[in-house]
Amino acid sequence: MSPTLQKPFLRLKSRKEALYKQLHDLSTEQLQWQPASNQWSIAQVLHHLNFSERTSLAYCKKKILAGEDLPDRSFVRTMRIHAYYLILKSKYKIKAPAVVEAPGNEFDLAALHAEAQQNSADLEDFINSYPDRFLKKAIYRHPLAGRITLPQMIRFLDTHVIHHRHQINDRLSRLPSSF
Repeated sequence: MSPTLQKPFLRLKSRKEALYKQLHDLSTEQLQWQPASNQWSIAQVLHHLNFSERTSLAYCKKKILAGEDLPDRSFVRTMRIHAYYLILKSKYKIKAPAVVEAPGNEFDLAALHAEAQQNSADLEDFINSYPDRFLKKAIYRHPLAGRITLPQMIRFLDTHVIHHRHQINDRLSRLPSSF
């Protein structure tokens, strides 16, 4: 694995594991509790994170078939994704891209965690076979930032977890005492 990919990948994997460790004592009812009908439960947030990672990797697996025809990264898109990282790391609430749909709410923590671990294993396999000569190629199309590189995508996935961890912590602080 390229050192350019290893560090952000391990940070992402570690952050996800820490999140699941934080939540391991929640009941299914607590996991599925929604503060309001238009606000996601912790289970829905976790499902969204898993879905985002899985579909991002699927997109990259499709695009790598273009090989050398992949476009090079651009300065403008690099600046755009860096600005997006800052927004995601903040507690600033942003409207999800149009491609994001509200997930169902019938998930349990063990299944969500297993899916997150499988996503990590699949991403690691992809990274291990990723050619170094493609590290500056814009393989991934982010809905807001545009075409970005694989290292940038992995960093996006990590900051995406940070962003939604704020949301999860908010849900945890608002859980009714009746649980």
